[in-house]
Amino acid sequence: MQVYDQRGFVMLHGSFDVTSPRLPPRPDDIISPATNGVLPLRISEQDVLAAGRVSYVKSTAGNAVMLPIDHQIGPTEQHARPRVTDHPQGDHYRPGQDGEGPLHSRPAQLVERPVAQGDTLPELKEIVSDEPIYRRTGIINCYKDPTFRKAFDDLIASTRPYRVIISGVTIGTCTAMPTLAMLNDGYRVFPVVDTCGAWNHYEAEAAMSRMARAGAELVTVFAPGL
Repeated sequence: MQVYDQRGFVMLHGSFDVTSPRLPPRPDDIISPATNGVLPLRISEQDVLAAGRVSYVKSTAGNAVMLPIDHQIGPTEQHARPRVTDHPQGDHYRPGQDGEGPLHSRPAQLVERPVAQGDTLPELKEIVSDEPIYRRTGIINCYKDPTFRKAFDDLIASTRPYRVIISGVTIGTCTAMPTLAMLNDGYRVFPVVDTCGAWNHYEAEAAMSRMARAGAELVTVFAPGL
């Protein structure tokens, strides 16, 4: 005969067996039909923005572009050791098991420094094979480079996205600087923080804090645009 304490646990030889509680019968599980569709949100993005709140809209090929910045073989090898975070690798950009990834089905532009600093990661060149690589020669903030800005503006004009998913070889410069500039010009910017390197924790934390405070929405490769 089992004896229960006041909490419903079985008493065994003067002690409590916490693995054997006396639980009331549970109702049957309710299984959502596999034929269910995705429900839309009740409030439109326009109404949310008009109310001064941050809207939630999944990034798609129709509303977002992807900007990988300075992901080159040279900086990867040169800066891998002193970095606190793992240096971004090309596999981070490949679609996962669900077919999604930062570059999946989204317009993209590759922005790099001169070839002398190293060629673009081959995985990125393979994924974004139908676009040229825009190489700036002296301006660190790619958004302020005239050649890239024209190409970026042309892409925006042709596809009309307003969300930018961005990653850079360093989070404090290559990522943060164009992120802050694009936020200034009215874009919603999503830095993919775990594809960015950092010299130390201070750089990473300061950059993420500054971007978030300015309105950037920090994401990871697990869900870059969800």
